[in-house]
Amino acid sequence: MTEFSWPTHKFEPVLNPQVLDEALKIFGLDRKTVQAAVIRNPDLENFRGKAFAPEDYTVAFPNRKNISYEDLKNLDVRQYPVLIPSLTQAFPRTYFKDIVDYVRRGGVIVHSFGFPFYCDATRNADGRWIQNSGPDEKMMKALHIKWLAGWRDNVPRSGKIAPAPGRSVPAIRFRGSERYLSAENLKPGDELIPLYIQTNKEFSAPVAGVYKFNSDLKGGMIADVNFWENGVSEEVQGEFLAREYFCFLSSGIQKIFWYKFRAEEYDRSCNGHNFGIVHRDYSPRDAFKAYRNLIRLCPEGSTRPVLTNDGNLFSAEWRQPDGTKVCALWTVNHPVPAKLPFEVRGAFDHLGNPLKPETIRTISEGPVYLIAE
Repeated sequence: MTEFSWPTHKFEPVLNPQVLDEALKIFGLDRKTVQAAVIRNPDLENFRGKAFAPEDYTVAFPNRKNISYEDLKNLDVRQYPVLIPSLTQAFPRTYFKDIVDYVRRGGVIVHSFGFPFYCDATRNADGRWIQNSGPDEKMMKALHIKWLAGWRDNVPRSGKIAPAPGRSVPAIRFRGSERYLSAENLKPGDELIPLYIQTNKEFSAPVAGVYKFNSDLKGGMIADVNFWENGVSEEVQGEFLAREYFCFLSSGIQKIFWYKFRAEEYDRSCNGHNFGIVHRDYSPRDAFKAYRNLIRLCPEGSTRPVLTNDGNLFSAEWRQPDGTKVCALWTVNHPVPAKLPFEVRGAFDHLGNPLKPETIRTISEGPVYLIAE
């Protein structure tokens, strides 16, 4: 393996307060005073665990209220002219008709982070929401919107992004996009007003813009289709490091080399600048402490870790060169009650801090190391 750790970069959402001010002005709305309804779904927002969770851009609206999917049907457009239905590309299609009706009554949808309503969302057997299936063209037509993608349409997958002419929005530092907004499904009276345009040779199209409807739909949509994935926090980077090593080693990997030991940290939004387990000044990140703890408890000469799992609970077990048995326990996404697998004489958290075995009540995403009697 030639890479470990996770990047800790952080994108500034394209739909920042200044851009939202410009977009909402098109509808005669003031971001600072407008009431915004927001649907939060932790299952979907954390669908990939703590890796690459979407940025919470709803904080740009001082007056916001969380609502449920069921509230959509009777949502008062006069009281809540703005709706943020999802922080991800997933939305339950069961409620999509209510979205269309809201826009028909004059409501304005705000969406950032990829294509709006790209994935369906359903509940699994344990009641948790999961995202599934791909785009539904009928949904796009019902909402008069359309997107283009480099992997399926004959459009460039990169280019130069700049503010649209006449729009008071700041220049942004953003890698080229392979996603665009299209006017193809507009009806007479509707318009697509670009906020940012990407250009590649002869091709030019908006990557963020405003759909303003004046047909059977009377509201609109403010959309940024860039798939700007954040990295993880430094805390989560530390939790992930040992887990990655256990997966690699238990799979038979013989050697693991770092991709970047030191994080350059010149550009906060660049993932490549924010790998590394020490900071730019070589001060330790949590990932460094986790790495130091791992090689202390699983030193050279130890047996290869054996990885097993019982549902959400994962275990890696090995013996140190002197025969001492060690086990690391962790979970994915949510904690579980602790059940220690053997008599324990010593325990440490993933950063190397000592724990009293009798105080270990739950196992969570940061591995807990147990040393057998």
